[in-house]
Amino acid sequence: MSIKCLTELQTRTLRELINSPCRKDKSNVHSQRNRCLIMLMLDAGLRVGEVIKLDWQDVFFGERLMSCLTVRASISKNRCERQVPLSLALSESIWGYRDCLLHLNCSLMFPLSARQVQRICGMYSALLGMRRLHPHMLRHTFATRLLKVTDIRTVQELLGHKALSSTQVYTHSSAVDKANAIKGLDNGTIAITQASGQNAKIDLADPTVHPVF
Repeated sequence: MSIKCLTELQTRTLRELINSPCRKDKSNVHSQRNRCLIMLMLDAGLRVGEVIKLDWQDVFFGERLMSCLTVRASISKNRCERQVPLSLALSESIWGYRDCLLHLNCSLMFPLSARQVQRICGMYSALLGMRRLHPHMLRHTFATRLLKVTDIRTVQELLGHKALSSTQVYTHSSAVDKANAIKGLDNGTIAITQASGQNAKIDLADPTVHPVF
């Protein structure tokens, strides 16, 4: 299965676009909304179907923004509740969106359809040099980035996958990963993947080390 996700440059560019001064203008409700929903997929890995069913009470306790958002079992694809910690950037985008709303007339954070979310993401396609930016690519990017810093079991829980095999599709090697692996040979070290899914390096010149391939 081929997983399409944003490159590091595209990810950085998208963050810059949604955080540009004109788009962070608190008087522009739509810009604040679009920024927040994109960050929920990019920094929390939510599916489109979960984003459009998210309630304010899933992230707020009264007037206090919680440290984790709750993806309720009733809106989760596999009907399992999960907690996802909020990054600083995501927390800021939630507050930015909340503060620009004069009245919370709806319990839903985003009274939108899945098709509308797709159109919002599509607006950034040309700016990122892409044919089409699909919302699920943001979730794929979230998972791929996480696997570089944590183990596959943690990623599985944050994505809400029942089966580990669903998460393993993200363990693909990029061109950069392959180049770094060869560079490790040149430097006398080699990157290996532990059973936990984390990366480690061994020194090929160390006589006490006997890597098994």
